[in-house]
Amino acid sequence: MRRTNLALTIIALLGACRDARVEQGPPAATASEGPWVRTTQGYSVRAGVRITGTGRDSVLFNIRVRNFGPAPARYTLEACEVAARAYRAPTLGGTPVWHSLRIHDVDCSGVGNSRTLAPGDSLPSTHWDLTMPVHAILGDSLPAGRYYFAVSSPLETFPDLRDALFVPAGGVDLVP
Repeated sequence: MRRTNLALTIIALLGACRDARVEQGPPAATASEGPWVRTTQGYSVRAGVRITGTGRDSVLFNIRVRNFGPAPARYTLEACEVAARAYRAPTLGGTPVWHSLRIHDVDCSGVGNSRTLAPGDSLPSTHWDLTMPVHAILGDSLPAGRYYFAVSSPLETFPDLRDALFVPAGGVDLVP
């Protein structure tokens, strides 16, 4: 009899738990990648963004480069910088709400040198990383929430960062 009562109690509790619905919002976006963007030089560029750090207090932006074509593609490292922009809308339209002021310097020994990227080959993705603290992005004026980013490629020709090719990187949720 005791086992029957215990079994009925457990079944009743499980039924109550099943019927209780916990309201939760969508999961926080912590990583995203944009689409591959084919350049006029024949290689493709892809940007990514993700939340990092032990306290999830930093944002890592990166650029990946790959030759998906059947022929070798020539590229020239024409800058030593990676920069990022933040937008409130996924279309990346209008004026960015944030632009990285501190530009991450990379190895500049190859600036101006052209190289060939064989079909199927890619460049090391860690070569062009930029990490920014979340508080540097939100500052004093931006609220917590989902932001959509674009990241510049150091392989495109541009006289300054305003004219860089900014590649969509997707969106992540920023929380101070």
